Amino acid sequence: MTGLFTGIISFLRSVVTEISDMGAQVGKSAGGVSKSYVRVLKVRMRSRDPHIKKGGLTCMQLHFDPALCMGCHFCELACSAVKHGVFSPSRARISVTSEYHIDGDLKTEARYCDGCHKCVDACPSEALHLEDGYLVVDKDLCTQCDICVEECPNGVIKDLEDYGIAVCDSCSGDPQCVKWCPVGALTYGEKAALEKGGSMVG
Repeated sequence: MTGLFTGIISFLRSVVTEISDMGAQVGKSAGGVSKSYVRVLKVRMRSRDPHIKKGGLTCMQLHFDPALCMGCHFCELACSAVKHGVFSPSRARISVTSEYHIDGDLKTEARYCDGCHKCVDACPSEALHLEDGYLVVDKDLCTQCDICVEECPNGVIKDLEDYGIAVCDSCSGDPQCVKWCPVGALTYGEKAALEKGGSMVG
């Protein structure tokens, strides 16, 4: 058990180190990972993503395997760090819950964007739209009516007081939640293939 916790601490330190290095490359703001870095990261990932179809739709999406998840919440930490420059699960675009049952087994569940785009259809101001296949919010058009929050079947769209509407854009093709999952419980692949493997909510 000690070895497991040592490994977790070591892994978390590597997350902090890499994010710090990322910020240093383009200038780190006082509050955390700079906005300029995030913009550069999105451009780089968009330029190399081979899974964008004509018409602005992507056939890629996340998949969660509850049998592998150990409830470490690294996915939430990575998401909030990249998007907001802080380690705060409450600000993440993915939500993981876990509990031990009486039989001793760990039961986990993950909620995340499954690409249904009901939020896009419901948005009265057309602030939510697809850009190069990824979901984005036009802050100038958004009225923060929260209809998208209510319509999201997985409950992962958030209205943050100091940020506005926060949605998952799959990190423009390189989702950091997948990258930093230490056990491979999160994967990113072809939508049709993933749907054959099971439900999008574990």
